[in-house]
Amino acid sequence: MAPATAQFPAEHVWGGMTAHVLYPLPGLGSPEQNNASVVLLVEHGSVGYLLTGDIDSTAEAQIIARDTPVAADILKV
Repeated sequence: MAPATAQFPAEHVWGGMTAHVLYPLPGLGSPEQNNASVVLLVEHGSVGYLLTGDIDSTAEAQIIARDTPVAADILKV
């Protein structure tokens, strides 16, 4: 079994839950530690959870600029 990838655009499915990796991007070189945080959009049933780690506004802007869906019912910051 291949190791799990925690870089965009990975997707992991466990039973009725799907986790979409939104950040970091592949090849992110020497990021500031907080901007190496994994950002996940987790869908469980009809509920979406956005887990943003400690990314800053620059990383947020990169995610939004890709037109990546980020709508969620629950936001964990």
